[in-house]
Amino acid sequence: MPNRRFSRSSGHRRYKKLFVIIPEGLKTEIAYFKLINQLLDDIVIKIQKPKHPQPEHLLLKAKEYIRLEKPNKSDNIWIILDKDSNTKESIISLNKWVRESPDNRGVGFSNPCFEYWIILHFKKTDMSISDSQDCKNKLKNLIENYNSNLDSSIIGIEKINHAISVAENNDYGSVLDLYDTCGTNLYVLLKMMINSK
Repeated sequence: MPNRRFSRSSGHRRYKKLFVIIPEGLKTEIAYFKLINQLLDDIVIKIQKPKHPQPEHLLLKAKEYIRLEKPNKSDNIWIILDKDSNTKESIISLNKWVRESPDNRGVGFSNPCFEYWIILHFKKTDMSISDSQDCKNKLKNLIENYNSNLDSSIIGIEKINHAISVAENNDYGSVLDLYDTCGTNLYVLLKMMINSK
């Protein structure tokens, strides 16, 4: 029997950009980013849950991930948190960490809460929101039977682009500026995710 030569064509598998998300909240934020991971084919979202929701624990989780996983320079690591009872000083420490490597690190900040970002998927303009509970109540008025679960029947690419546009037009400024005003900078992260090709 003659020897056969096998050869494989050497194709190139395209690298999917990695976004590591370290969320303060463990329900809505995780549900949202799992949905984004399903909707966008050109990225991979890896969620790293911290032991505790305080900013210092989020930062420890990010540093631990970097130390253990040694991510590529093109991978992005984002800490996601709300104002809640976090102090401005704790937000400053997160900003300092971002400045160490601004090309692949970020802080997604929402005031008063992450649900504010979700509201922007449905509203054309910013709305007056007094606190986290008010924000969640307004979201429940927008999404029938809302309970922190999100799926593509509720939020799709068109609504994400709408939220990006609304947030971008409001130009909330830096994370520290957001500390004192109702808003979010999550549009920066979502824009990066959508434009990752």
